Amino acid sequence: GLAVIKDKQLAQKISTFQEKIEYPSYLWIFQQLLHPFLTNYIVIPVYQLSATLGRLMLGFLHVFLILSKAVYKNEKKGEFVEQFPKKFPNALAILALNQLKKLEEFNQHRKIIADFYRKELSGKNFILPFNKERIAIEPIFMRYPVLVNFDTDYILKQGRKRNIFLDDGWRKSPVVPVYTLLEKMNYQLGSCPKAEKVAQEIINLPTHINISQKEAQKIIDLINGS
Repeated sequence: GLAVIKDKQLAQKISTFQEKIEYPSYLWIFQQLLHPFLTNYIVIPVYQLSATLGRLMLGFLHVFLILSKAVYKNEKKGEFVEQFPKKFPNALAILALNQLKKLEEFNQHRKIIADFYRKELSGKNFILPFNKERIAIEPIFMRYPVLVNFDTDYILKQGRKRNIFLDDGWRKSPVVPVYTLLEKMNYQLGSCPKAEKVAQEIINLPTHINISQKEAQKIIDLINGS
């Protein structure tokens, strides 16, 4: 992760804390370096052939420690895991710096795809981001959130049949990922009713660099047909 801090005292506290912790293991670093390659060239293509095979492939890579899990079981129980907190290793910092060099390109692509979603979904019976007039706001959507009036589980299932994968995990619960033990997070159901309602109605549409306008149109067709 990366922190940008205005408060000098807070920055010093974080710096002091960072100096005390260790680097992650070489195995964990290697897993992260493998992640973009294996995901783009093996996991996603297999998912596109068959969602079942895709899950089996991902499970295989996790079981044999070729890839690390995004979230560990202990984290869902409110417990720390040995992988965190750790210092940011140089090998991953190099990847991050290379990504930052492409940030403007990525952001421009996200703007184009988000604007395409907005134009194609406007006037439909959905709630879109910034439904009111946007004044001096030009957001960059990491995902384009849409609130719908139908069963989101059903539409995601229909999408998987067409090799469209929309379940990014940010849904179905006010505390994600789903199945996190809410009591361990000191969250009481009903305390944030609007967030809980949104969690049941939200679908996050992808805007990343691998989503072409053709792919975005497939997603639009899927949602409009619901």
